[in-house]
Amino acid sequence: MLRGADSGTQPGMAGDFGTTQWSLVLAARTDDPGRARTALSELCRIYWYPLYAFVRRQVRDANEAADLTQGFFVHLLEKDVVRQADPALGRFRSFLLASVKNFRSNERDRESAGKRGGGAKLIPLDALDALEAEGRYAAQAVARGTPEDDFDRQWALVVLHQAMERVRVEYAGSDRSREFEQLSPYLTADAPDTGRRV
Repeated sequence: MLRGADSGTQPGMAGDFGTTQWSLVLAARTDDPGRARTALSELCRIYWYPLYAFVRRQVRDANEAADLTQGFFVHLLEKDVVRQADPALGRFRSFLLASVKNFRSNERDRESAGKRGGGAKLIPLDALDALEAEGRYAAQAVARGTPEDDFDRQWALVVLHQAMERVRVEYAGSDRSREFEQLSPYLTADAPDTGRRV
């Protein structure tokens, strides 16, 4: 639902590697319901975990972090918050961070903060599984720096994962999947230590 890059070319809608984030945001604001829903789904898929990691750094309970993150996306969709994003005012990531901070502040002020999302329908995305998100969060070393730094780091990892997947698909399409499997560890932190230094 909320995804994209902040400037330049970044992975955008599924399979469209060259879509910029702002073009994806603009697509989410279109009057074409199908196109808007696809763009919103893609934006949410990209930004859900980075926002979860940001919120999780600020609350002790994983369930509360998942509820807050889910509640934020419900708020984002119900209030059509994406329409307020303006490329002239800066990066979309910055807009989302400011939005989630405002949302959290409002949630703290509410008397019924325990019922985040109320009777609203939850966003049905596989990537939104709270247990999976918490397992991923726990498996990563707690980063130094601010929750904002953590959000940027997680967003960058999503972009890198998309790029690796795109290259994997391209190699598989050209019957070079074995070559990709042999080279891919050198593109990540999983490279074997051969003892050779360059």
